[in-house]
Amino acid sequence: AGAYVNALREGGSFIETKRAEIMIERLTKSTLPIVRGLCQEFSACDFVPTYFELGIGKGENEISPSAVTYQTESGRKIRIAGIIDRVDTFKKDGDVYVRVVDYKTGQKDFSPSDLENGENLQMFLYLKAICDTENQPFRDDIGLAPNGRLIPAGVIYVKTDLSDSTVNEA
Repeated sequence: AGAYVNALREGGSFIETKRAEIMIERLTKSTLPIVRGLCQEFSACDFVPTYFELGIGKGENEISPSAVTYQTESGRKIRIAGIIDRVDTFKKDGDVYVRVVDYKTGQKDFSPSDLENGENLQMFLYLKAICDTENQPFRDDIGLAPNGRLIPAGVIYVKTDLSDSTVNEA
């Protein structure tokens, strides 16, 4: 981070304050463990990151899974759309296994009991949207064979908040 700050300073950039230097140092300290973790994860599995910031329900002709619509008992319709942080895939025998990854930057931790209480279902609904999509441009782009299936493989929450890391301020 120090070399980056020095390079920015030499170029006459806005990085002129100790506060900005500390912020860059904190970002560096929090980014490196995440990148190392991702390298370890992908070296030990056959999944590959396929989409980043993938929109759900963007449109029929877009490379995007279709939105999912549910109807409540009272007749109210709920449309599930949004943006997925990352989608990983593994292709085998014409099928595509899909997992959805959510980067958690806040203090909230995911708990299996959340599912029992009907809470924190967003990523599972996104996974369902991908696996149930009939949007052909998306199905082609993800690499699905003509008779292949999109198979849910799971949801991963990656905690990116490293609030316990500190920077020595001189």
